Parts: sequence; C-alpha cells; structure tokens
Amino acid sequence: MLSVGSNDQCRVWLNGEMVHKQTAGRTARPDQDKVPIHLKAGWNVILAKVVNEGAAYHFYMRILGPKNIRFNREPKLPEPSAK
Repeated sequence: MLSVGSNDQCRVWLNGEMVHKQTAGRTARPDQDKVPIHLKAGWNVILAKVVNEGAAYHFYMRILGPKNIRFNREPKLPEPSAK
C-alpha cells in the first residue's frame, strides 16, 4: 500500500505507470490517500510530481508493507553504452 499526502495536486508513477492522481487543492497531511500497489522483485522506481497552488509546499509518502524494503533516493541506472 502506498500512502500519500500533498499540499495541493499530485501524481505518482510506479515503474512508469501512473498509480495515483489527486486533483484538489488541500492542506497536506500524512496518509491522506492510500493506493494499492504491487512492487516487483528488485528495484522499483517511484516518481512523484506535486503542483503547489500557493502558500506552503509539503509532500508525504511512505510504503506500508514488509519491513525488509530498502530505499535509495537515486535510482540504479544502467551504465551508458560506449559509442
């Protein structure tokens, strides 16, 4: 389960597929939206975009699930091919 809270609008993609879209203006709080997700074995990439319509900017996200999930802010990208 993916838990999201945002100040105004947000969208979240998991491995290139949009899994969440929130279009209302609001004050951010943790756990405002809960989205069922399926993580594949190995690395998964999460991308979040937030629209700030004014005032403060806040975004909360966490994965609710097994305790053995590891996180990395920088994705493991493939090495560039030599040309």
